Amino acid sequence: MTWHKYRSAKMFLATGQFAIDTVNRTIQVTKRILAVVDNGAYYWISASEEPVPMLDSTEAEKHHMLILAYDSSIDQINLYNTAQFRALGVNGYYIAAWYENHFWYPHMGSSFSIVLDGTTYKAGELFDEERRDSYIEKKYEDRFQQLRTDLAGKDSRHMYLASGGITIDQDAGTIGSVPSVWVFRIRSTMSGSWQAIR
Repeated sequence: MTWHKYRSAKMFLATGQFAIDTVNRTIQVTKRILAVVDNGAYYWISASEEPVPMLDSTEAEKHHMLILAYDSSIDQINLYNTAQFRALGVNGYYIAAWYENHFWYPHMGSSFSIVLDGTTYKAGELFDEERRDSYIEKKYEDRFQQLRTDLAGKDSRHMYLASGGITIDQDAGTIGSVPSVWVFRIRSTMSGSWQAIR
């Protein structure tokens, strides 16, 4: 059997919750987790009664980037350095990188529940790109632009043409109304008045 193709498999955390305690250096699955993997169907990761100590490593002591991963041989999530993760072999599933109390390249839903040092977060709040990346995907950009436009107009004054006509003479630099133009002048979002321009 060619085991190498299963190394560095990925796991996506869909539902459930786990807690990271950076002070006491522990991790605990606090609500059963449904996890989808890329080399099979899924795993149910059971909630643990006691927190699990984080693994010791030079990288952990120096607060370097670690790998949040699942070891299927012992049904446990922990933080690993690269050598420790590689040693898991076919039992290791990559979930995310962990650095400066944020997830990098995460494989979990943004609404997945994380308890970090006693405070509950939606996982998306701890995604590194949320604090560094201001890029707005194209599929959302038009909607955000419309909201900006809608909000920007709340306190401004507008004038809407209701009837009549306007002549513009670019050579003379003049604008005139024919014969008269009725406009609705809005002073605010709640009030306005009709006015004739002759």
